[in-house]
Amino acid sequence: MKPAIKASIPIVILAIVVGFLYWKLTEGNPINPERIVAGDSFFYSQGRCFGACPMFEITVRSDDSYFYNGQGFVGKEGVWEGSFSEGRYRSIMALLEKYDFASLLDHYGWNGDAGGSVCGNIATDMPDYQIKLKSRRLTKQVYYYEGCMDFADEARLKALIADLQDTVDLNYWLDPAE
Repeated sequence: MKPAIKASIPIVILAIVVGFLYWKLTEGNPINPERIVAGDSFFYSQGRCFGACPMFEITVRSDDSYFYNGQGFVGKEGVWEGSFSEGRYRSIMALLEKYDFASLLDHYGWNGDAGGSVCGNIATDMPDYQIKLKSRRLTKQVYYYEGCMDFADEARLKALIADLQDTVDLNYWLDPAE
């Protein structure tokens, strides 16, 4: 065997191993709490309604740091930054996996004149929610207008929102008594 061919065998083996490892790391569920990468982030917001609905947004990063912006009808208004206890981001990812966030539609609400709404019925003057995940494995955004009712994913989406609010400890931000 020629020396050049003999010398290239370890390189070929290394390339095969690296390719296999990349394939194993990127297969399966795009939301995996065990595969968190620096720079990944989760965003959650609640928008205005006709009344005193809390308006805020919060971003939680993979290092458990957060950025909160309380915009109205919240206990803590303005911009706050800090860090949650270790594992908060991982808990959020576990919830997204539990409720199969990746399979949700991108939009649950009235689509204006474009039509195509999944809502069986629509009520007015309700808040809207945005849930966004930006990670190496999945970038996804779900918009939900709370007045959108009677659709297939309604119970799952409402349960996800309730669990996310508990996990992010929104009462701390929203309750004026805190």
